[in-house]
Amino acid sequence: MMTGIAMLMLLLQATGGGGGGGRPVATPVGNPGEWFSTDNYPPDAIRKGEEGRVVYFVNIDTSGTPTACYILTSSGSSSLDSGTCAVVMAKGHFKPAHDAAGKAVASTWSSAVRWEIPESSVIGPPVIDLSHGSAAQYDETIEISLDPDGKVTACKATQPSNAVDPCADYSAGAQVSGPTVKDGKPVASVMTKKISLSIRAAD
Repeated sequence: MMTGIAMLMLLLQATGGGGGGGRPVATPVGNPGEWFSTDNYPPDAIRKGEEGRVVYFVNIDTSGTPTACYILTSSGSSSLDSGTCAVVMAKGHFKPAHDAAGKAVASTWSSAVRWEIPESSVIGPPVIDLSHGSAAQYDETIEISLDPDGKVTACKATQPSNAVDPCADYSAGAQVSGPTVKDGKPVASVMTKKISLSIRAAD
């Protein structure tokens, strides 16, 4: 997990491809790499330190507008994959392909983008002052809703804090308890969990 990011720098490499098979191919307007900016880096991918190369494929209509985007080679991060297509669909614009008669036709285009967070963009964690005793890092309370079988149906934080995604371990469908009953009948339930973290100087 990355912490203390003062300024995110995003390096992108985009290389044009084509439709293949001799089919008409659209041409991107401008540099596809400039469609992406630091603001496009998915926040959860930043928190997880996820980087990678995404190869994507785009369908383009006769006006040069993308109509669909598909991932050909995944980066290994679903956030970066979906983020890539989101950017291309929102910012991509093309000169439409033309047939032998010069008529604009629907076409395709493929390319690749590499998402990277340079080391220079990451600074160390902030200094924690223990001069006045222990320092609380976070104090979180979450509620996990369970079905009668003890599986998670929802999770929410009831007390905001700086903790990163306190519900990460309680995804929908996860088994976290045994079946619950009331008066002999299966019932849904709510589990309350308090999470706290503090740091103190060693004795």
